[in-house]
Amino acid sequence: MLQKLEYDPNNYIFVNQGNDRPNVAQVVRAMEHPMNSFRDIDFVIPESITSPTDIPKAFIYVDDITAGGELADHLNGRVDEKYRHLGLVRPYNAAMSKNYRNTALRLFKEGVVRVLVCTDAAGMVCHSFLFNL
Repeated sequence: MLQKLEYDPNNYIFVNQGNDRPNVAQVVRAMEHPMNSFRDIDFVIPESITSPTDIPKAFIYVDDITAGGELADHLNGRVDEKYRHLGLVRPYNAAMSKNYRNTALRLFKEGVVRVLVCTDAAGMVCHSFLFNL
């Protein structure tokens, strides 16, 4: 790679931070219900929450913007009514303004937003964001 990038092999610093991220987990579950019911993802919003922090922070990836909006609506419907106005679950995709995306990521980092429902394109930004948590 050094040769391809035309770096001087005697004048560079190699930094390997690895990919060990103890604060990040991947959850994979078999589907039991029709995909458009979104019931298999209900576990993200616990049945009874006493505080918004009871909702684990998560990025959820979807195939397209429409599905992302529908899933965000579904999950928001599971949030206790007294917390819905807080915007704990938000869609995140490339069609949204840069200001919205930056604000959503900042609020996620601060713990205000608990779940971002992302498309793959926007998810690439979220992925790089993880390395800055």
